[in-house]
Amino acid sequence: MILQAARPVVSEKAITRADAAVRSFEQIVQNELGGWDGLDAAITEWLPDARERFELTNKQLMFKGMSALAGARADLQLDTAIYYPNAAGDRCDIALIEGMVNLRRLRPSVLIRIASHTPKPVDPQPLEFLTETSKPGNGAPPYPLLEQFCSSPCPKLEVKRTGSTVNYLLSGNDIGLTSAVDVFAANIVRDARPLYREPNEPEIRRHWSAGVNVPSKTLLMNVLMHEDVWPGDPQLLMYNLHVHGMAEPFEESRELDRMEMVESLQALGRGASRFRAVEAGNHVEIVQHVCRKLDWDANSLRGYRVRIQYPLPQAQYCIAFAPPPIRPT
Repeated sequence: MILQAARPVVSEKAITRADAAVRSFEQIVQNELGGWDGLDAAITEWLPDARERFELTNKQLMFKGMSALAGARADLQLDTAIYYPNAAGDRCDIALIEGMVNLRRLRPSVLIRIASHTPKPVDPQPLEFLTETSKPGNGAPPYPLLEQFCSSPCPKLEVKRTGSTVNYLLSGNDIGLTSAVDVFAANIVRDARPLYREPNEPEIRRHWSAGVNVPSKTLLMNVLMHEDVWPGDPQLLMYNLHVHGMAEPFEESRELDRMEMVESLQALGRGASRFRAVEAGNHVEIVQHVCRKLDWDANSLRGYRVRIQYPLPQAQYCIAFAPPPIRPT
């Protein structure tokens, strides 16, 4: 179009040369790169802004496709971990807050798994039990819904066992925007991690990982740490789970599964008021509620966050900490 418009004011020789250059470029794109999508992928190596747009566009396409195939979607998956010293002062307890915002079915026959529970020697202790109307029954441990923060009426759950694993499924088969629900839950793992290591112990990094349960527009991961837990800022890593499953950060055998990502870890600062999130407007209130139930000081926490738009379904997002300091003498 530009060459056609230029013909009245540019020599035919110049038009011919420009047309040949354009056609040569088109041949390179088609024959060497496989099309314009291939060109977009190639230039992301040199242009960070182009890479961010390229990744976001393609992850959005994947989200749409996976939502249609899975028959379910959510606007937000929230995963918040709170690390706090235990009463003895030698280990830390971990409170886990999980949430799904605007979770809904796209097909009535789809089963939406909210969570799974496999018995371990030390099971998480629920902060809040289900009400009588939403208790799953079947001898299963109650799923610890934070009912005052869920949508109203509170979503009901069903239980389906697969071997030794208990799966909590969203009840019903409603579809459409009016059937969307918000689900929030929390539990605590006591004495989960050591605060210190012995002088002769190896420098093992501690980490916390998350991945998406349902195709989601956003995965919001928050790590909130008491000032006495593991000084220093953590690091964000991403692994491909497709072949080898969950990864230990920095494990040599999993280096080939490391994936580059444009997202970065954000330091939120200290104090509960710094933990607000646009996607989950009640996040601060949930954190404060959990801390009150545990008699923890929410204002003594420092926070870190990663916000991932259209998270990949086969990715493990990992926040890794430096090895704990040596136990003081």
